[in-house]
Amino acid sequence: METQKLYYSRPYLRETRATVLDIRKEKDALGLLLNQTIFYPGGGGQPADRGLLAGKELRTVRAEKEEIWHWIPPQEVNPGDEVNLKLNWDWRYYQMQQHTGQHLLSSVLHRHHLPTVSVHLGEEYTLIEVEGAVTDELFPAQVEQEANALIRQALPVRQHWATPQDIDRFPLRRPPGAYEKLRVIEIDQTDYAACGGIHLQNTAEIGLIKALGREKIRGHARLKFAIGDRAYAYFGEIHHLTREIRKLLKIHHSEAIRRIEGLLDDLAEARGQNKKLLAEIIEYQALQLLNRDKNSGMVVYKLGPEEMGRASLLARRIAEKGCCLAFIMAEERFFLAWPQEQIRFNGHLFIKECAQKLGLQGGGGQGFLQGKIAHDDVKIIRRCLQDHLSR
Repeated sequence: METQKLYYSRPYLRETRATVLDIRKEKDALGLLLNQTIFYPGGGGQPADRGLLAGKELRTVRAEKEEIWHWIPPQEVNPGDEVNLKLNWDWRYYQMQQHTGQHLLSSVLHRHHLPTVSVHLGEEYTLIEVEGAVTDELFPAQVEQEANALIRQALPVRQHWATPQDIDRFPLRRPPGAYEKLRVIEIDQTDYAACGGIHLQNTAEIGLIKALGREKIRGHARLKFAIGDRAYAYFGEIHHLTREIRKLLKIHHSEAIRRIEGLLDDLAEARGQNKKLLAEIIEYQALQLLNRDKNSGMVVYKLGPEEMGRASLLARRIAEKGCCLAFIMAEERFFLAWPQEQIRFNGHLFIKECAQKLGLQGGGGQGFLQGKIAHDDVKIIRRCLQDHLSR
């Protein structure tokens, strides 16, 4: 039973009624075969439509040869019933913008000897993979300019049906596979492509195209675009970001790059000074702790939460400088270091045997272990370390 595809003949129809021809019942879903439908089942990189069917959210719609099956939550529906179909028009129109914009872009790229290999129409951007090398001169500026110029011309978008016998009347951008009847999308003598998707009625409805970036992959290039409403949203996001930067830096946006470069230079200098100061602090603190615990063969110490950033470095420096065990804690973390050449200590055995007593979890190697500790009693930790040192 063939379903009449209103999404081809009347792509701007948002709501209609249809007769149920057949049903399929599953445990948590009901499948409906209708005499006609406005719901596109997806294909060619374009997602399926969304909307309401018989008052229920359409879970999915799938094409099975000439049959279009619609799946909704279970309810009482029988063959012969008439049901209401209502598109999620915002979703459909966004996909129409993406798909028509992709045809336009693929046409522009094709003129520059960059044939389209694959397409992904996403919710955040449209991705077009092309064969060949994309130059800096071409992308993004030239591609954007040529595509947006075609948009401004409001070129009509038409659909044609062809058979193998009359396909030669269309200069297709790429040859089709095997077919009995083929749908061809034309952008007013500018582009011809075999396609089963849903498109706008003219290029002006695309609105705007913005190139976002590119990457190389297997001798191809992946080009990322914001199309239509998504492109306008992108510029809105950029405008908001620019405005916030102007407020923070108290500058005109034209001065932003120079000011940010200056701030990055200042940050790099501050980080260098901070690193030097941190090394001096660690050296001083290591010396203080070693003097406090001299002749004991180990240092066990708990830092404050604000000192967590230097706990690991402090443990390593104490072990190196004092040639001893260093067990440093901060919050719920521990850092255990020792010089392997001078001290025989099985750190992994220590963690294993003291796991329950100290609540230890962790690991490592080459004279350094780290992890979590639940019981931070310094005296108990010291006794456990001494017990393992004496073995």
